[in-house]
Order: sequence, then structure tokens, then C-alpha cells
Amino acid sequence: MKNTKVVDYLFKALTPEMDRAFEHAVIYALIEINDQTETRTGLEADSPQVRKAALIALDQMDAGDLTSNEVVREIASNNEDLQRAAIQIYVRHPSWTSQSLSVIEQLLDQQGEATESSSVLRELLVRSINQPDVAELVGNRLSGPLVSAKLQSLLLEVIASAQNVRVHETWIPPLEKLLDSSDATVLTATISAVERLNEKQFQQRLTEIGEDVSLPILVRVSALEAVTKSQSQLSDRSFELLLDVVQESPKDAYLAAQRIGTAALTSEQLLRVAKLIQRASPTVLPELIRAFARLKDVDVATAFLQAMNSASSLDTISAVQFSEVIKSYPSETLPNANALLAKLKQREAMHVEKVEAFLPYLNEGSAERGKAVFFGKKSNCATCHQVGSQGKKIGPDLTTIGASRTSRDLLESIVFPSATLVRDYEPFSILKEDGKVLNGIVVRETVDTIYIQQKEGEPVAVQRDEIELLSPSTVSIMPNGLDRVLSQTELADLIAYLQSLKSGEPAHASR
Repeated sequence: MKNTKVVDYLFKALTPEMDRAFEHAVIYALIEINDQTETRTGLEADSPQVRKAALIALDQMDAGDLTSNEVVREIASNNEDLQRAAIQIYVRHPSWTSQSLSVIEQLLDQQGEATESSSVLRELLVRSINQPDVAELVGNRLSGPLVSAKLQSLLLEVIASAQNVRVHETWIPPLEKLLDSSDATVLTATISAVERLNEKQFQQRLTEIGEDVSLPILVRVSALEAVTKSQSQLSDRSFELLLDVVQESPKDAYLAAQRIGTAALTSEQLLRVAKLIQRASPTVLPELIRAFARLKDVDVATAFLQAMNSASSLDTISAVQFSEVIKSYPSETLPNANALLAKLKQREAMHVEKVEAFLPYLNEGSAERGKAVFFGKKSNCATCHQVGSQGKKIGPDLTTIGASRTSRDLLESIVFPSATLVRDYEPFSILKEDGKVLNGIVVRETVDTIYIQQKEGEPVAVQRDEIELLSPSTVSIMPNGLDRVLSQTELADLIAYLQSLKSGEPAHASR
């Protein structure tokens, strides 16, 4: 059955027009034939389809003996499928690190072309950042006069997320220059990078940033925490600044609440936060209550439950989410905690009745008006979801959602976002050894790092050896209560728009 003459026939069957299933079948056959000599001839073929199949087969067969040189040369290929295959094979071979500089240089040169290689480049840089030649390359690119914002952001993220990273002399001038940036996004990314380096020479500038009242408070907090070297606990100064944002800055209140909610707060700080709960907005409250998860302090738990019982935005908290918070609460607080949980469940039962009552109105929705609702600030759907080329890819892509979901399905997903979690978008909770908690979607994993996407911002890189507990969460990162934010007409219009998204083509029809 393993006739080596078949290899040539299999190569000839590979064409640009073939479908993916046929290509997989051919590659599987090459692996099963397990003829290294004949399969290696495919690496010299003119056809990129043949070279790709030969690469994959040699990498996976028992005696393929694929070399790093054979893979690296294809990373520069102008055929996207072949290049992607070569990159994926390369990253599976940590022993090939001697070739990292060559590979990284090729991928860096492609960053202006919006290729799919960014995630692989990031992984290679993180893995190789302490190699002197790679570190120097990073410094030279970071200080280059024509460095793009995309590449600059990538390099800063690599420095910030790399483990045991050692500062290279070529990094210092560009980092000092970036710490003077007037762009809050660039400044925040640079602060994260500088904090990881733990170099005293940056501390004076970080302190100045922390005390600069002209800068956004969240930037100042990042700088102050970089000086104190504590990202799990909040210094008194940082804590006070964040409280001010939550109370006085609607634009940044959510991000400030998220920072408070993921920190390991002291009992005194938690009591201060509890006082904010009664008047917290629907977007802020779900973030603040994360700080009160699994409390052991009776006084703090009691204060939290009292505040929650009179919270104006209580309806935005689901019974599932509240149940996650009160797990392991002191026994003397459980009667009040369970009474509040029962109250939330009763309200959700009323919401089910609301769904049933709303169904007749779905036919009155307008897809054209619903598109405006989807991309509008009131719903903020596009901040997490993408339709076509518009929106962001934090949550599921909704370009063809109408082909697989009924109007009732969509309505229930909006009213109860935690009831049905989409595969590959299940939320996770990460408890770090320093006490910090991150909640979101795991968007990427490497051997030593997990990248978790929270509701806003870029994915956060967490080293595996810093994680105390990684557990699935039953609480969706999609905010609860959207049906109470939108009017009846707006909700019907939004669902009509989502229902119209079936073929990937823009929808404008009304119904």
C-alpha cells in the first residue's frame, strides 16, 4: 500500500483550485506513505501547494527530518498559505532558536502589510528577547524614524510580557523618548514595558507622570503602580485617584472600576468601594462587585450585601454573576446573601415573562434602523462584535448570525447573555499568585503564556507560572441589562438587523 511512486501522483493532484478537505487527504496520505526521500523532492517544486504539503508531511511523518533551513526559507514566501504553514511549523520547534533572528527580521519587514504573522512574531520575540542579537534588533526597530504605530505597539507589548527580560542598551533612548509622548495609549504601553524592566533610571520620570495632573488619571495610576512595583494591590494614592474617576469621570469610570475590581484590595479599601455600590452605574457595578468575590471578612461582606440590596443598578447583575461573588462567604452572612440571590432570580423569572410578552413585537423591527442601533453608542455592540469589516473582534463575529439564530434566540441572548455561551468564547477567570483576578476570553495560548481578552483594551499576557488558578466562568463578558437600556422599538430594530445578517452581505431591508 505504501508505493512510493504514488507520491508523485499525489503532488500532481495539488492545485490552487482544490478544496481544503482534499488537501488534507493528500497530506495525510503522504504522511502515511512515510517516504522521506520522495516527499522531500516536493520542497523544490514550483508549486507553493506542493511545497506546503511536503513541509507539513515531512514535519509530521516518523522520519521526516525536516530542517530549520527548509522551513525558514518559506517564511519569506509571497504565498500566504505556504508562509502560514511554515510559520506554524517553525514555532513548534523551540530547538531552532538559532534561526530566530533571521525569522524575526523577515516577519518584522512584513508588519506594514497587515499579515497574519503578528501573533507568531510576538511569540518568537517573547521567546528570544534575551538573545543579544534579537534584543538589539528590537531596540533598533523601536528607535527607527519610520517605525509604524502597529510595530511600536507590538514591540512594547513584547517587552512588557516577556519573562525575566533584561534591558538592552539600545532600548533606553527610545523608551525615554516614548515616556514623553502626549499619546495616552503609547504612554500606557511604554509604562508597562518600563515596569517589566525594573530599571531605577526610569523611576523619576514615572513619578513625574504619576503626579502630572494634566494627564489622564488612569495613565497616572499606571505610572504610580510601576514605581511601587505592585500590580495586584493598589497604593493609597492610586486607589484614591481611581475612586475619583469612578465618581467623577463617566468616560473613564468603567476602566477605573475594572482596575479596582481586579485588584487585591485591603479591608479598608473594600469598605470604601462598598459605599460606591449604591449609586454605581450599570456598566460600573458589575466591575466593582468582582472585588468582593469569596470574602472571608464578615464586616466587609455585610457592608457589601447591604449596599447591593439598595443598589440602583442591581438589575444589571445576573443571579449567576452574584452567585459567583458570594461563594465561600462567611456562614453568618449567607442568609442575607441568599435572600438577595433569591431576589435576583425572581427578577430574572419576570424577565422570562418579558421575553414571552415581547415576541409579538419582533416582526415590527426595521433592519435598517437596527444597524444604527448596533453601531451606536447606546448599545455599544460594535465595541465587542464585528459585522463584516466593521466593529471589533472581542466577542463572536456576527456577520452571518441571522443564518443560525432565530429572533427568539437573539432576544434571549441579549436579555440573558450568560445563559448561552458560544464555543471558543467561553469566559475564564484567572487568579494570579499575587491576588490579581482577570476575567475574559482566552484568545491565545503558548507554552508559557496565556493571553486573556477582557471587555475592553488589548489582550493581557499572563505567564503560566504566575497563575494560581485558571477556571471556566459561567458569567459572559457581554454586559447584562441591554434590554433595559434600549427602548422596545430599538430592541426590535436591533434584532431585525441581526436576523438579516445571513450571507455576509450588508443588509438594509426593513420588515
